[in-house]
Amino acid sequence: MSVARAVAASSAVPGVFAPQPIGDRRCMDGGVSGTGIHLDLMAGAKRVLILALTVGSDLAEGMMTSHPGGAEQELADLEASGTSVMIRVPEQVDIVELMTPSSVPKALAMGERQASADLKTFA
Repeated sequence: MSVARAVAASSAVPGVFAPQPIGDRRCMDGGVSGTGIHLDLMAGAKRVLILALTVGSDLAEGMMTSHPGGAEQELADLEASGTSVMIRVPEQVDIVELMTPSSVPKALAMGERQASADLKTFA
């Protein structure tokens, strides 16, 4: 599976972007079902890098498939399994522009800036 296909699947939202074929499955954004982050799937891994729009601590009421404290509990459970975790969220998120093609250049520049800072911090 290519990174591009995984990103396309992660961006697939019913009614907005079609599910993406990966192997014999059609995959879409994890927030569409159960939990938005599915950290239980990583339990026992040595290290995990989590890319998310938010750490979830600002969620005051339930929305879609998320509930207050859910992401923090999943993160705590993952760390309790012995997994070293790094979570990376964007410096800023414009929810209105989130899925528009015009937001891509700005998002790529932000990602490059944050990745460069992470290399200096975690190298």
